[in-house]
Amino acid sequence: MNIPLPQSQIEWLKAQVAAGRFASLEEAVASAIAGLQAQDAVDDDWVKPLVQEALEALDRDEGTPWRKGEILARIKARRASGA
Repeated sequence: MNIPLPQSQIEWLKAQVAAGRFASLEEAVASAIAGLQAQDAVDDDWVKPLVQEALEALDRDEGTPWRKGEILARIKARRASGA
């Protein structure tokens, strides 16, 4: 199977092999895929209602004032990224 990758990703993979992190490009790609599979296997559905509840509390100004803006921005960014 041939899968074209952007040059920046190819260079990153080559650098990982050159640094000794992987024995080959194939091993590096397999490790990346295994990491994605592990992420998919994580069941984080339990936390979604808690995040929603926290967002609603922050919208009602019930958060800690000195960190509310930072936390809200981080939560919204994470939700927007689908992570």
